[in-house]
Amino acid sequence: MEKSKSVEPVTTPPEEKGGGMVPEIPETPDKYDVQIPELPAVMKAPLYREVGEQLSAYLEHAAGELKVLAHELQLPNTAAQKVVNHFATKFIEAFITAEEHRLEQREKALDALKAEWKDDFAANWELAKRTIISYGGMDLVAEIAAAGFADNPLMVRIFCNIGKALAAAL
Repeated sequence: MEKSKSVEPVTTPPEEKGGGMVPEIPETPDKYDVQIPELPAVMKAPLYREVGEQLSAYLEHAAGELKVLAHELQLPNTAAQKVVNHFATKFIEAFITAEEHRLEQREKALDALKAEWKDDFAANWELAKRTIISYGGMDLVAEIAAAGFADNPLMVRIFCNIGKALAAAL
């Protein structure tokens, strides 16, 4: 996964302060014209596309809530945009950090499984795949893959153990 610790904020023209224009406060929250920043490219990759779409929907909803707050605080549109940018950027960064941590933990678990199974790793992995296909069919394979669990060490261990138990019972 690409490391991306900064998200490009949406830019808005600066307001003049002091002797120039007085910032205009929108009449109602829905009159604020704020945009959420574009998600990083990694969030558009096939593995994360659905999560990225959900994150975008959440940020759109949050932007609506932040418009209400901006109106209550009598913030001009550019200040409201800065608040939205800050919130969205921090939220996206937190999500990416959590996802990087999750992937690191998965790699550690996979390394531990390889160390435990040693020479049987490939055979056990295949047994897990055959068990999933035999008892769940391709629909289950597709669901597991869509959920991001196709190479999850815990899932592999579980289905390998199920396969071994079923073979021993025969």
